[in-house]
Amino acid sequence: MKLDFNLQLKKGAFSLHAEANIPAESVTAIIGPSGAGKSTLLRCLAGLEPTVHGHIHAGEEHWLENKRSLSPHFRRIGFVFQHAALFEHLSVSQNLNYARKRALDSDRFTLEEIAQATRIEHLLSRSPENLSGGERQRVAIARAIASNPQLLLLDEPLSAVDEASRFQLSIELDRAFHAFKIPALYVTHNLAEAARLSNHAIRMVDGRITEAGPTSQILAPSSLSLDELNSPFSIVTIHSRRDLPGEGLVEIASAIGPLTIPASALPQDLPDRLLIRARDIGLSLSRIDQSSFLNQIPATVKTLQSQSASQTLVTLSCQEGTLHALVTHRSAKHLQLTPGSPVHALIKSVTLVDQDSTPTP
Repeated sequence: MKLDFNLQLKKGAFSLHAEANIPAESVTAIIGPSGAGKSTLLRCLAGLEPTVHGHIHAGEEHWLENKRSLSPHFRRIGFVFQHAALFEHLSVSQNLNYARKRALDSDRFTLEEIAQATRIEHLLSRSPENLSGGERQRVAIARAIASNPQLLLLDEPLSAVDEASRFQLSIELDRAFHAFKIPALYVTHNLAEAARLSNHAIRMVDGRITEAGPTSQILAPSSLSLDELNSPFSIVTIHSRRDLPGEGLVEIASAIGPLTIPASALPQDLPDRLLIRARDIGLSLSRIDQSSFLNQIPATVKTLQSQSASQTLVTLSCQEGTLHALVTHRSAKHLQLTPGSPVHALIKSVTLVDQDSTPTP
């Protein structure tokens, strides 16, 4: 379902004027500083802001035309908030059944399929008060899917979860997106999370959408502000995996070439993308045979950008993908790096899956 909107809203001193075309079947990250209007945009799309005007076209349906608005229930939207708003007097199973009974069409997925995809089968008989924060968010996501939505809206659903659970939850959320093929808009302040989960992104500033496009483009270091560039990373598309159980390693076919990483660093369910931190890539002018680096990727220097008083950000072209490496000015000068220089990117295996948070300001 393609989503097209042009919205205007005035709330006190805040003004929203947001226009975008969201590709069909995409997971779209909404990023930007606090107060930019990200959550307000979701509320407008859900039909929860009665004074908004403009238009919202969802596929062939017109949810908003000038001031004529389709009620929220008939928009068939699943909304997941920062703090799971579960019915405390109902069990987990009863929460899902409540959503299913209100669904306009409940034939697409069974509750068993939803519970399995969101890893809550063992929680069905529990009450919400006996769930951890991560478990509550899993249930909230499952309940939103159980309502059979045309669109999922998620407002920082993982921000209230401890860091130990956050990465695993993002992997499970990615699994749910793929299992049910529901388009989604996802608000987050965590750029690494946006990169893991989305294939499309929009940036908001002061109630306006200032950029929109593929996530790899919006989150490329050249597109980030100085504040956001504190920990640049590369987004690498992966295609398949082959386990090497005798060695505890996994071989991955990726857009930048074959990669070998520890099995413990990769979820069993293969995600679409991996993150590689720029600070965890070294450069060499040739392959180093007597080295502990398992991943030495042939590459070509595209650009060099001064990152700080001591560091240079080097953008590399590698087969079908792009890598960003952070090296010292001295190293860049010593290697005589210029656009077009052939190099090898030396990647530390243990850092291929980035579990560090990378927040925007």
